[in-house]
Amino acid sequence: MGESFNVIKLILASLATWRLTHLINKEDGPWDSIVKIRNILGNSFFGDLMDCFKCLSLWVAIPFSIFVSGWEWETIIILLAISGVAIIIEEIIHKQHNLEEINNNAMLWSTKSSIEESERESKKDTEEESKS
Repeated sequence: MGESFNVIKLILASLATWRLTHLINKEDGPWDSIVKIRNILGNSFFGDLMDCFKCLSLWVAIPFSIFVSGWEWETIIILLAISGVAIIIEEIIHKQHNLEEINNNAMLWSTKSSIEESERESKKDTEEESKS
């Protein structure tokens, strides 16, 4: 790779690509600006592009890959690497979010089971008192 390659630039570019892609793909944006743009674009090419994190990350990574490598031949490799890192970050966060939801649901189920068990015991105690 050329003299212009810098690992710090690669890390920053990858994080910036993830952030911008996540903003466009998953968030409403400040003052709902992304939602408004998404509504204007509708089902056009660019509207569909906003719905695909992996596709969008490639497009977002273009200026960042040029930032990292300049216009050298390895720009395409760096583009793919930056997009890949952004996708990996998104997948990790998505899996973490799913695990949290599973844990929350398990806690709700165990709480619900405990409440139902308490209600059954209370009902049983009431019935026994009625028989006495």
